[in-house]
Amino acid sequence: MRARTYIFIVCSPHPRTGVSTAARLLADFYLHTGRAFAGFDTDPHESPFANYFPANVTVADLANIQGQIALFDNLLLADQMPRIVDVWSRSWRTFFDIASSTDFFGEAQRRGVTPFILFAADGSESSLETAEHLREQWPDIGMAVIGNEGAAPIGAGAIDHLERYPASHVFEIKALDPVVRKVIEAPDFSFSQFLAEPQDQMSIVVRASLRAWLLPIFQQLQSFELRLTLQDSQYFG
Repeated sequence: MRARTYIFIVCSPHPRTGVSTAARLLADFYLHTGRAFAGFDTDPHESPFANYFPANVTVADLANIQGQIALFDNLLLADQMPRIVDVWSRSWRTFFDIASSTDFFGEAQRRGVTPFILFAADGSESSLETAEHLREQWPDIGMAVIGNEGAAPIGAGAIDHLERYPASHVFEIKALDPVVRKVIEAPDFSFSQFLAEPQDQMSIVVRASLRAWLLPIFQQLQSFELRLTLQDSQYFG
């Protein structure tokens, strides 16, 4: 039995919640573990996700039909290659309106493709309400919630707040020191390459801080992937 083809829709209705960072971390997790991915960036102006992976990520402008075809038709290919979609906050409504009008999620399941929503949360009630609306509209689609302290700090009650989301999994991304954050924002910086070959010219303090931040995130992704694999085994069994 062939493995499923997953589509990871990384999204938030609000800006500055760390959507592109989450998409980037997931992409580098695949590269670090020796696997390819296909990515899509719905921000046609700055394209932050595509800029880090120009060979892997397609920019899809959802304001025109060509961009919509480039995204949605390619997401429906059941070729076992994971797909990662960075849904820009300004593309949020268009993305899900198209998904609804085309019955995208139903078509995906009919073709053996499994969409999964990675919802980047913030501390607002409107964020929670939006996630609940997605769950009501598409109850069969898996969802995980992401809390990024550096992008959208929630505060002391972050875990309790994130656990209110209708999600099967919670990801925590800790805040980074500004000095370390500046390093990862460099246009040629790669998380996967950093883990494979730490840069000699990098401060050993920065190197240690970055590893201490990055490894728990990759461990969370590994645990998440294992859970999906176990679900697949039960499904195919």
